[in-house]
Amino acid sequence: MSMDPLLARAWGLWKDLAGVPVSFAPTGGVNVVVSPESGMCPVGWVGVVALGGLAIVTVPSESAAVMVRDA
Repeated sequence: MSMDPLLARAWGLWKDLAGVPVSFAPTGGVNVVVSPESGMCPVGWVGVVALGGLAIVTVPSESAAVMVRDA
């Protein structure tokens, strides 16, 4: 299966905006990371990006990460 170059570029942009190391899980899961200064959303908010069946989520605190992972 070949990688769509536009999708790969979009994943890279959103990973950079996350502000901390994160990757789109290759198995279709969701990666949740703590990033208080994430560029994916306003400060203090949860940022969610789903592209090509994969997703990343940034949260402002570890307690928020627990809630989002549990959900």
